Amino acid sequence: MGAGLVVLKKAISNNWGITASVNSKGRNNSSKIICKIVSNTGEYGSRFLQEMYEEGYVLDIGGNGITIMAQNAAGLFYGMMTLVQLIKTNNERNLPNLVITDYPEMKMRGVSDDVSRGQVSSKENFFEIIKYMAEFKLNTYCLYLEHGILQSDDSLTNNGNGVITREEVESIQKYARKYFISVIPIVQSLAHQDYFLSMPENQRYAVFPGSNTIDITNKDAVEYMTSYLDNVVKKFDSEYIHVGCDETYDIGTGRSKLLADSIGLSDIYRDYYSSLFDCIDKNDKKMMMYADMLLKNPELLGMIQKEITLMYWAYHPQLHYPEIDLLIEKGFRTVVSPGLHNWNKV
Repeated sequence: MGAGLVVLKKAISNNWGITASVNSKGRNNSSKIICKIVSNTGEYGSRFLQEMYEEGYVLDIGGNGITIMAQNAAGLFYGMMTLVQLIKTNNERNLPNLVITDYPEMKMRGVSDDVSRGQVSSKENFFEIIKYMAEFKLNTYCLYLEHGILQSDDSLTNNGNGVITREEVESIQKYARKYFISVIPIVQSLAHQDYFLSMPENQRYAVFPGSNTIDITNKDAVEYMTSYLDNVVKKFDSEYIHVGCDETYDIGTGRSKLLADSIGLSDIYRDYYSSLFDCIDKNDKKMMMYADMLLKNPELLGMIQKEITLMYWAYHPQLHYPEIDLLIEKGFRTVVSPGLHNWNKV
């Protein structure tokens, strides 16, 4: 509850010019804000639907002050964030009488932040991003890592232009936990390896010279990537590890063509996905990956582990996305990841 109180006190001070104090003794005050966790069977238990138990809350503003009730700390935090939004939109110090009963329809709510093209945030910037997300009740922060290389000091570098140290990873996660946000790494484990594969000593791992894709028919390349992934997994405490694996168009060409012609693309992909799954599963994590190549090879949807969570991304607006229906029909937990097509603009 501490982070929520900090944000709430700041909003009261900045918008109303009032210095709020925290009182855990429950002393009587006509301008009080009461925050409390209630049980299912207590006096207020009947006000909570089953869907509210994990992150829901009740915000009650009336003549006796302001009361925020929830059944756990996350719900209490989100109730405070709603109160912060009300304060920020009302500079008259006169909130309306109301009762808000609120809970999320989406369990996972977040953003993907590409820190792979030389624009790695400072630790302080990461903290500001997390705090801003939390005010809008987002709970998932995906750090997208291309060309990731594990350094001798256990830092993660991206195309030579930015570094996230092990200590920073730990600090970012610790800070995010205060705001009920999970930090999920998106560790590109197949394509998008431009920087890594451009290094002379690593070019033998590429599908062909100049390719940005790992040759997954090369046992040494697979061993390297799973070893790297294993090291990264151990640095994150999130439930999920995202392995990327999108836009792997070079598989089936160059050095991988012979085996692809012999056994087929689907078997090659299945075996590699399984090696990634086993690496993550042995660390008691859940694997997440992009769905685009599975949709291009739909027979794979019947060949890979159903425990894998699939992320569907699209940059084009339309009323309906039948691919999402297909992924769900095939039994996969599916996360949608819309994008803003603005990376070619200044």
